[in-house]
Amino acid sequence: MDTIKNTFIYLKNRPRLLAYISIGFGIMGAISSFTLLTIGFISFLGYFMASIALGIPGAWWLHCDRKDRAIVAKEAEVKGYYQYLTEEEKDLLGGPAPIKKTPRRWKSVLIITFIVFFVGAALMPQDLAKLPTYGVQYQPK
Repeated sequence: MDTIKNTFIYLKNRPRLLAYISIGFGIMGAISSFTLLTIGFISFLGYFMASIALGIPGAWWLHCDRKDRAIVAKEAEVKGYYQYLTEEEKDLLGGPAPIKKTPRRWKSVLIITFIVFFVGAALMPQDLAKLPTYGVQYQPK
């Protein structure tokens, strides 16, 4: 029974885990793109933009999730106060308003992500011989 419960908790937190992984890859790529400043700012900007594009969906999901959690917490507080009302006051006020989730707008986020990624890819150097090797060079036989 504990295995089923742990699996349920894992499945429940999977979107959050994937969002953090997405942001992590974006940050790691953005930090590593600073090594390309040695060959030019445009190359750096291309890799930086492509790396940031990896983290945009995860960051957007975490932003919307944080707003949803705040709304749910506020609703729980309102429902807590609602129990102290008399029946007459409840009839006068009506029930608590239904919870509205934050609109995700995934189409807009994906369009922005693709635009940032493809602009970054267009700015990347086309000649791979320009990329820094840092002392490690391939020697064909």
